[in-house]
Amino acid sequence: MEQTIQPICLFCEWIHLASRIATKTTSTETAVDIAQRYNIEVDQVKQVLKPCFELEEKLIPTVDPTITDFDFFFTPIRSEQQTLAQTLLPLFNDPEFYHKQDFSDINSKQWLNLFTTTLSNLVDEDDIDLFVTQNNIKDISSLVQTAINSNLDESAKYRFIAAATQPVWCIQRLWEMFLEHDMIWQQQQHTLNEVARTHLSYWLDQYTSVFELIEEKVHVKGITKFQAVNIIPSVFNFNSLTILNKDPFNYDKKEPILHIGFLMFDLGDAISRLPQENERMLFLMKMLSDKSKFEILRICKDKAMYGQQVANHLKLTTATTSYHLNALVNVGYLSLNVEANRIYYQTQTEKIKQDMQLISSMFE
Repeated sequence: MEQTIQPICLFCEWIHLASRIATKTTSTETAVDIAQRYNIEVDQVKQVLKPCFELEEKLIPTVDPTITDFDFFFTPIRSEQQTLAQTLLPLFNDPEFYHKQDFSDINSKQWLNLFTTTLSNLVDEDDIDLFVTQNNIKDISSLVQTAINSNLDESAKYRFIAAATQPVWCIQRLWEMFLEHDMIWQQQQHTLNEVARTHLSYWLDQYTSVFELIEEKVHVKGITKFQAVNIIPSVFNFNSLTILNKDPFNYDKKEPILHIGFLMFDLGDAISRLPQENERMLFLMKMLSDKSKFEILRICKDKAMYGQQVANHLKLTTATTSYHLNALVNVGYLSLNVEANRIYYQTQTEKIKQDMQLISSMFE
């Protein structure tokens, strides 16, 4: 299998860093959150995140939250830690594209594809084709009406509609905000690429393909296998994984694009080495005693379900549901299965039984 690690996109990294600052999820806050969530020492997490601390220190000064339009792009969507600017990142998959100075030559169909993808992400709809069919999206007007009828809050609706109806202004304004500090980012480009490539290569070299690595370490199964794949690492979205089988501007693209946080596998490995024996068992019993997490494991035992189905069943917000799902995936109690552009969650019964037996053996 041919798998190529592409250079990072400086513009995308600036957007991720600005988003982390706006949503208060920089390395410091993330280290504390992970430590509390998985009962790990904060210093242990900080050691894994050390490359981020050092790079953030150099590049945080390039993000000015007081600049005009910053709130428009970087105020979080809903209660989730995602910004409007981040939802537009599929536009910049092609390194040649994001260096364009004139975006006005993109035709209306391309813009419609991009913003339909964006809206489907905002409302947690995984199957874009189904989303288009159900809402009869044929042009920008029908897309705007779909946004108006969605469950997004009024601020998010306004900002999305403004971006979708003025796409050239939207993209150029974001680009201008970045260009004010482009020189500083260019100076760090080599370091960013080397750090990202070193951390990802360590894991990729141990597996035949990146898909095997993802299945084992992140518990994501059912990904369509390709003969070739392009991996675009991210430094400031360091714990993320996005698999794009479709380019919003090129639906015939043969090679998928994988955006992989450069520390995702390192963090997963650290979490898997949770405190052993008594402390680990206390942690697992606490997780299983959580009413929402236990209910998720119960309903996903016999039938795989996607995120919105789980949220509807539990009558919880998508953000809260995602929190519980991610926690269960990270300890191996749920697996992710990709089917027809949706992500389904399935309870890993054998893993739970093994831990229950371990708990039982402690009292024999």
